[in-house]
Amino acid sequence: MKTKKIIFFLIDGLADPAGPKTPLALARSKNIGQLLNRSFLSWTLPLNKSSWPKDGYASVSQDANLGLLGYSVKKIHVRRGPIEAIGSEIAYKNSDLAFRIDFGSVDANLKIIDRRAGRNNWGVKNLVADLNKIPFLVPFRLYSTYGHRGVLVFKSDPNKNKFKLSDQISNADPLSTNKKVLPIKPLVRDKNSIKTADLVQSFLSVSHDYLDRNPLNQKRLAKKLFKINFLLARGGGVGLPRIKNFFQRFNFKSGLVVAENGVIKGTCELAGFKTLTVPELKKESDQLEFIFKAVLNNQVRADITYVHLKTADEASHDKNPEKKKMFFEKFDLAFGQLIKKLNLDDFIFVITGDHITNSKTGQHQFGPVPIIFFNNQIKSNRPRAFSEKEALRFKQIKNDSIWRYLKNLSL
Repeated sequence: MKTKKIIFFLIDGLADPAGPKTPLALARSKNIGQLLNRSFLSWTLPLNKSSWPKDGYASVSQDANLGLLGYSVKKIHVRRGPIEAIGSEIAYKNSDLAFRIDFGSVDANLKIIDRRAGRNNWGVKNLVADLNKIPFLVPFRLYSTYGHRGVLVFKSDPNKNKFKLSDQISNADPLSTNKKVLPIKPLVRDKNSIKTADLVQSFLSVSHDYLDRNPLNQKRLAKKLFKINFLLARGGGVGLPRIKNFFQRFNFKSGLVVAENGVIKGTCELAGFKTLTVPELKKESDQLEFIFKAVLNNQVRADITYVHLKTADEASHDKNPEKKKMFFEKFDLAFGQLIKKLNLDDFIFVITGDHITNSKTGQHQFGPVPIIFFNNQIKSNRPRAFSEKEALRFKQIKNDSIWRYLKNLSL
């Protein structure tokens, strides 16, 4: 008997707080709607409340994706920086200290004007190349990975470093505009953490002065763009966690993640997935076309094709619910084209998200995320729509149960 392939769409920031007028609920999703009688709708918590960040809205992508893959994040020491590094194909060793970077814009008082420099990265590659030439106390390397995102790595060098790099330090990014950049502080009072905090703070100050005076930023201002003049560092980490291979845990043969450079690709790689990188494309339509072509061309390579789409999350962060709704409609059209080319008897399709990103506040938020499964042989629970509110009519499915359910459906 032929085993069914699984195509799993992870739409970053899919959900808003449940209600009748969320972007997901308002989107015209004709193709998904036509499959509701062959679908099973539920909801999940990619992260439990106890694992949600204490400040409520901090970045949760690395933990949420591991949670969706069925791992207990309480048992895993995972920091964003190293995951971003491996997810961006950056050479990284476990004694290095890596940060996720947003190329941001600040005023003369270090108050954040825009955390993403207006989502316009004109000149960023040259700024990075220039900054990588400056002398510093320890070896470092800055990378532009995708859009406004980057990775900063301080290299462990026993000949130059008089102490071990520590990740017991705070973030520079307050995760909000109109707030001052946060000073890097040690989280514990040991020599390595104190010296590492001083080192990183010194680098961020030096790099800010250098970037602020760089002629490329004057050209950005002439183009009516925000300066890129601060490296908003967060998620500093030393070392990668060891986790049990996903495919051994759930008895699948193989998997392929289709994603941009970054944390989703990195966590999937850590779990044992092969990777296919979505290149940096200016038009959203070009990105969707690349992704769906990749799904179609690579569906025979793996039991599971795990597809990450970022636009909905970015629209929410920009407080643009209309753009988020439009993305869902474009996704539905592309999804409709895909299922016309694939036999629903041979495939199981899944659509879910990794967390709520509230389109009104622009922030991450704890709460339930809808998840829907499509297949011709599925025992449907007859949902009336694919939305946050409709999903809550049904029972929760736990993260590890998602994969056991899919394993049973695939046989």
